[in-house]
Amino acid sequence: DTGIYICYLDVNLGCIKRKYIYHLDGSCYIVLPVTLKEFKGKQEGEKNVLSWITTNEEKLATYIVERQTSNNSFTEIGRVVANGGAGPYQYKLLDLNPESGNNFYRLKIMDKANSFSYSNIVLLNAKKAGIDFTIYPNPVKEQLNIRINAGGTKQYTIGLYNLANQFISQQNYTVTGNEIIK
Repeated sequence: DTGIYICYLDVNLGCIKRKYIYHLDGSCYIVLPVTLKEFKGKQEGEKNVLSWITTNEEKLATYIVERQTSNNSFTEIGRVVANGGAGPYQYKLLDLNPESGNNFYRLKIMDKANSFSYSNIVLLNAKKAGIDFTIYPNPVKEQLNIRINAGGTKQYTIGLYNLANQFISQQNYTVTGNEIIK
C-alpha cells in the first residue's frame, strides 16, 4: 500500500539504533496487469520443476524463468509464452540441469510493451547423484584409506598431490558397491 512507513532498527540491545522513513507513493515500481497467485518449485529426481498460477494477464507477453548463478546474478533458463486472458492459467518449466546445492529461481514477468517485474524467489536444494566418499585418517601417516560408495560398479582415477599441488601418484580403481581403497 502507498503511504509513509517508518522502520526502527535496534541491534545488540541498543548498540546500534537507526530509524528509516520511506514514502511509497506508488510510482516506484511498474505494476503489470497480471495476478501471480503462486510460484513454487519441487524436485523430481535430478531435475527441478517450477510451476505458477496466474489470472488477469490480458496484456502479458511472456514469463522468463531465471536461476541465480554462482556469481549471484540471475540467468535465463527458459521462457513460457503467456496465454493472455482472464485465466486462471497454470504453467510449468523444468530445469533439467540444476546446480548442486542451492538453486534460487524467480520469474521475470514481461508485458507486450517490454515492461517487466519479478516474482518471489523460490529456493530448491539440488543433491545430484554422485560419488559418496570418505578419506581417512587425517592426518595420514603410513596408509591412506578411501571409502567409496559407488552405487554400482564404476571406475575411478585417483590422483595424489602434496600441499604444494605437486603430483605424487595416480592409480585406476574399479569399485563395486561400498569399498575401501588402501
